[in-house]
Amino acid sequence: MLYLVLIIYLIFVLFVQRAMKTWMNCFHPTFKSQRIRLIYTLFYALFALSPAAVLLPTIPIKSSLVRFGDFWLGFFLYILLGIVIVDIVGKVLRKLKKMPHIWTDEYKKLCRISGTVIVLASVCICAYGTVHAEHVKSKEYHVKINKRAENLSGLRIGLISDIHLGCHTGPKQISEMVAKLNREDLDLVCLTGDFYSNDFDSVDHPKKVSQLLAKIKTTYGTYACYGNHDVDQRLLGGFPINKKKKALRDPRLDKMLKDGKVKVLMDETIYVNHDFYLIGRLDASETGVSNLKSNTITEISKTLDPTKPILVMEHQPKDLSEESNAGVDLSLAGHTHKGQIFPGNLIVKLFWKNSYGKYQKNNLTSIVTSGIGTWGPNMRIGTDSEIAIINISFSN
Repeated sequence: MLYLVLIIYLIFVLFVQRAMKTWMNCFHPTFKSQRIRLIYTLFYALFALSPAAVLLPTIPIKSSLVRFGDFWLGFFLYILLGIVIVDIVGKVLRKLKKMPHIWTDEYKKLCRISGTVIVLASVCICAYGTVHAEHVKSKEYHVKINKRAENLSGLRIGLISDIHLGCHTGPKQISEMVAKLNREDLDLVCLTGDFYSNDFDSVDHPKKVSQLLAKIKTTYGTYACYGNHDVDQRLLGGFPINKKKKALRDPRLDKMLKDGKVKVLMDETIYVNHDFYLIGRLDASETGVSNLKSNTITEISKTLDPTKPILVMEHQPKDLSEESNAGVDLSLAGHTHKGQIFPGNLIVKLFWKNSYGKYQKNNLTSIVTSGIGTWGPNMRIGTDSEIAIINISFSN
């Protein structure tokens, strides 16, 4: 799969290079010189290879190179989309015989204008997305659970997912997150995985992160489950370099969360205040522990009292039908990022029953958050970084 993605990326790179070459040639004959073309090709090749910075050993400039590579991926996406749109419009105009003949002055002018608009629009979109990703919003949900809690009429939960500590997220963002959570007067905080992005060495000041997490104020505590990126694994374009090798979680993550007073549940259940069950599931694709396999929700919940409210934390919202059949009342998840950047927010809907927001199946309510951090391009375009607040009411 990795090789297929690399081949597709190479094809797109060559496609964009061809279009950019035509655009530059329409400006001035100077751009047709071999020397200028060599310089342009060299710089373009360096940009195209920049996402591979994630494979570098830990060196002082690695973070800066990774940030640049991530930004390039976002910028490249919108350049590619712009060129495809212009090509489609051009073909339609040719069919209608309203397109000027190639290399005429009118054609060159049209080429200069369209190319400049694509580049400027891509820069502006990516700049907006980078700034927008830093603004964390609160999204409120109301859920009715038709079961009785012994001592509670309701519950207020803060849901956080996909923090992705590393090059783009650090203590500053965690401090702001904790401040927002503490203003919400929460009974419970659930952290549903992807605390870092496959390389714990990229996490900035983990001790400081622990200190900040320990400041979260709740009635019943802060609980977590792990995600598919909470393992040490070398990735390129999101795909593992060595799939044969079992990906393991860095023990420093366990310590960081434990020191932050975060209780991690790995296919485990707790009975909170004798009022409701809280289950934390292992990730569906990466358990992070050698020879450890995740259990089904039916196996996990078989000994629970089905008349009591059952809440589930999981990273990927995969098993909604099985959770509904197992008597789960509320499922909390992340992972999808809601697609993070356009057109991902449209495509992601094709792969998940609930790619984002609130979904109802019988007595099960699924809440999927878009997450607070980013993965890959540090941008949010068509989506928001968010904290989900879930207001639960129980039957009397």
